[in-house]
Amino acid sequence: MKSESSLDRKYDELSFEVTSIKQISDLIGIRIVCLLLKDVDEIVKRIKARFPDFIKHYNPVEKGSVDSFNYNSNHIIIVKDGFHIEIQIRTLSQHTWAQVSRKYNYKNEIDVPDEIKRPLFRASAHLESADLDFDRFVNDRKEHLVFLSEQNIEDILNLKLNYDTLRKTLAIKIPKKYKDKSDELLYFSILRELRNINIDTVQKLVELIDRELEEAENASQRISKEILVKIEKGENTGFEEERIRNGVRFSYIGMVRTMYNNYLRKQKT
Repeated sequence: MKSESSLDRKYDELSFEVTSIKQISDLIGIRIVCLLLKDVDEIVKRIKARFPDFIKHYNPVEKGSVDSFNYNSNHIIIVKDGFHIEIQIRTLSQHTWAQVSRKYNYKNEIDVPDEIKRPLFRASAHLESADLDFDRFVNDRKEHLVFLSEQNIEDILNLKLNYDTLRKTLAIKIPKKYKDKSDELLYFSILRELRNINIDTVQKLVELIDRELEEAENASQRISKEILVKIEKGENTGFEEERIRNGVRFSYIGMVRTMYNNYLRKQKT
C-alpha cells in the first residue's frame, strides 16, 4: 500500500484531477521476484488466466528505445472491489537494477548526470545479459538431461563423474529401494569424496559398484536386522520401519560410502 508521501507525489504527477483514491492505478502493489525470465513469462500467463479482465499489461522498456534507461519489469493492473492493484513481476537481476536506480533517485534517464551514466548503463546491460545466459543455461541443461536419459550405462562410461552422471549411474547400478530423498542434498559431498580416491569417471564408479555392491547390501541387511530387534522392543530408533524391514539401512549415498570404505580397507590389507 502506498504511503501518504508517495500518494502526494503520485497526485502531483497525474495529469488529471483525482476525485477518488480508487482512480490511482498502483495504490496497492504486489511485487513478485523470480530467478529466471521463463518464470516471469509463466507467472504473467497464470495471472492473466486468473484475472482475464485485467486492465493493463505493460513493460517500461517497451515505452522507450532499445537504449532506454527504464528497467525490465512486467506490470499487470487488475481491479478488485473497485481498487486498482498493480502486480510487478521481475527477475532477480531486474529487481537489482530497479532497486539501485531507485536508491539513488535515478528513476528516469534524464535524472542521471552524463558524467556517471556509462557505468550505470553498463551494469544494466550486464544484468540483462545475465538473465539471457541463465535462461540459456537452464534450456541447455534440460536438453543435456534428456540426452543423458536416453543413454545406456555403456554409452557414458568414459564421461567424467559429475552431479548428473553420478545420479544416473547410481539409479542404474544400485537397486531403487535404496534411493532416499536425502540423497539429493549429498550428491556434491559424495562426488568430492569419490574424487579424493581417484574415482572420477563413470567407468571407475561402475567398477567399484560391481566389486562391492553385494557386500554393501549384506551390511545393510545385517544392520537392519539389528535395528529391527530394537524396533520390535518398542525403542525409538529414528529409522523408517518399512525400509528397515526391507533390509534398507543405507541410502544411495550410504551404499556408495560403504562400498568405497570396503574398497579402501581391502587396499590396506
